[in-house]
Amino acid sequence: RRDAPMNLFPLTTLTVGFGLATQTAWAQGLSFSSKDPDKPITVTAQQGLEWQQTEQKFIARGDAQAVQGDVTVIADELVAHYRTKAKAQRVGDDASDEGSSEVYRVDASGKVTIRSKDETATGQTAVYDFDKKVLVMEGDPVILTTSDGTVTAHRAIQYWSEENVAVAEGDALAIETAAKDGRKIKADKLTAFFRDAGPTTVDVKKSDSKLPSAKGRDLVFLQGAGNVVLTTRNEVVRGERANYNQIGRAHV
Repeated sequence: RRDAPMNLFPLTTLTVGFGLATQTAWAQGLSFSSKDPDKPITVTAQQGLEWQQTEQKFIARGDAQAVQGDVTVIADELVAHYRTKAKAQRVGDDASDEGSSEVYRVDASGKVTIRSKDETATGQTAVYDFDKKVLVMEGDPVILTTSDGTVTAHRAIQYWSEENVAVAEGDALAIETAAKDGRKIKADKLTAFFRDAGPTTVDVKKSDSKLPSAKGRDLVFLQGAGNVVLTTRNEVVRGERANYNQIGRAHV
């Protein structure tokens, strides 16, 4: 049984206290984490907001927008799933938070755009799992645009923040617009490996429904699998697999 909608009316604005931040990465320094993770998220929706208490979720419909600091998520529909916090177990956890709510998953569907100061990603759906710390954006295409270049995939782009790994699947194409030789790499699947560009601090007293404040990521290794094509202005190299390191050396 679904509870009767609460706060359901045209052009609704809601400010809630859980820290929703979305993070993905591909090129050097790419990060969708909010620079203001302690700020509440503000949600607006043309068709209103619905709070389903029994199912423990908030739903925003109709040109829904969620904003936290410099990060904005836009979609036809946004759904935030929440749960009651478990008993504090880690050293430093705030026992007073026990029994309060935390968001563990956010779904966005329909013309999804995730935008920060320097990056924009678009697709048809996006899911962020706070427990696994993974963002999955799907669509045909999914397009990620940064100051360094673009990544296009025709199935999905994933980012696993704890593993520092990003994956583009489905006729994936990465174009480095900043490179003088116009480097491109295309493959059925592209996997990028990163390292932290600076120290990351985590306040264990804060809610787990908030990503750590990241200093950025450096791309150190790129792997292509299936129908790989490496292109520059002067050459084209083809193969089934390719490894491309941070200093521009490729092995096909």
